Amino acid sequence: MMIRSTSWVRRVRLEEPWWLIGLFLMVAVGCRQADRPVVVLVSGDSQGWITPCGCAANQSGGLARRATLVSERKAGADVLLLDVGGSAIGTSEYQRLKFASLLRGLNAMNLAAMNVGASETEFSPSELIDIGSPANIRWLATNLRDEHGEPFGNAVLKYHLGGLEIEKLPV
Repeated sequence: MMIRSTSWVRRVRLEEPWWLIGLFLMVAVGCRQADRPVVVLVSGDSQGWITPCGCAANQSGGLARRATLVSERKAGADVLLLDVGGSAIGTSEYQRLKFASLLRGLNAMNLAAMNVGASETEFSPSELIDIGSPANIRWLATNLRDEHGEPFGNAVLKYHLGGLEIEKLPV
């Protein structure tokens, strides 16, 4: 599938299934044991849902359930929360506000970074910055360029958790 958007300089090739675009490669650097357990939680494909709509049997609980999971894991470990993208569902003003609210909710859970998924590329790079800035979102992308041809987002991010250095990049 190809995304054609005049806002992005390069087109993005998406492989099936959807999550391959947001797969994170993480490497723990060093050969010693962590001082404290480290848990990496990866979420994604929220499709604009802050709470479940009740229209399907297999819905998982939205942001509230995700926040409960994060809180439970933080009780006994250092947590690195990542999102693979797929959180936007459209570009209307209503959908933009829902997306911004979803990002604020993820920020409240200490989201480390969010991959720019297919649905997020429906917004221009400057719109993503505007939407994500109030929530302090760190965007991840290795193959996207902004309107000026400059790399968009972070290609590699480093975190220090449990005495370990963790590097991650979207592939």
